[in-house]
Amino acid sequence: MREQAAGFPVFLDLSGKRCTIVGAGKVAARRAQELLFYGAELVVIAPVCDPAFHQWATEGRLWLEERPYRKGDIEGSSLVVIATDQAELNREVAEDARASGIWVNAAHQAAEGDVRFPAVVQRGLLQLAVTTNGASPKLTQLISKRLSEQYGACYEPYVAWLHAFRERVKHQVQDAASKKELLARVVTEDILTRVENGEWPKVRQELEAELSRTVSLDRDTMEIGREEKGRVERDREGRGG
Repeated sequence: MREQAAGFPVFLDLSGKRCTIVGAGKVAARRAQELLFYGAELVVIAPVCDPAFHQWATEGRLWLEERPYRKGDIEGSSLVVIATDQAELNREVAEDARASGIWVNAAHQAAEGDVRFPAVVQRGLLQLAVTTNGASPKLTQLISKRLSEQYGACYEPYVAWLHAFRERVKHQVQDAASKKELLARVVTEDILTRVENGEWPKVRQELEAELSRTVSLDRDTMEIGREEKGRVERDREGRGG
């Protein structure tokens, strides 16, 4: 077993990427739900399966192989999840994955894997992930619960709006300083407090109005700049004539 260490925190885009789970019990089912939620193309290999896997396979959400694991089954995978209760088989799959340069999550023995699944608080585009790297699952749960209570459902529409707002500012506001100032103005302690207090509809109206004023001012500034440039060029041509 490798020495336990804190891992490098990273978010992965698994959309359309093949992930393989070896094992199909209750733990594997929880892992499968998470991977399916994030769009992975899932292959599950196990001789005996939890009923949930049959349902997902029937719905076309994953590919199910009801048989023992065979060397080569994981080729082409971006991630392998090992979730059996057979220590020797788990080691075999882990060794095969590492030999092929594939990331491994070991559900029953976290230290045997390269990837750990954190506890996640999901509020639309806002994701808060917590792990104690196996030191205390209970502490992970408690911290996750606190974050869930602190960052409630009110954050989902706010963060979704921020995403769309940022794109609009990038395309509608030309002045770099105005862009930076406007993007900073829509994320403040006061705004977060108001969002948490249920004032998001009103806050949104105010921020939309602010964007409209900035865009209008930015256009006026650009128009003045174009007029000034034209005047200078006409003066230059007049002097030349």
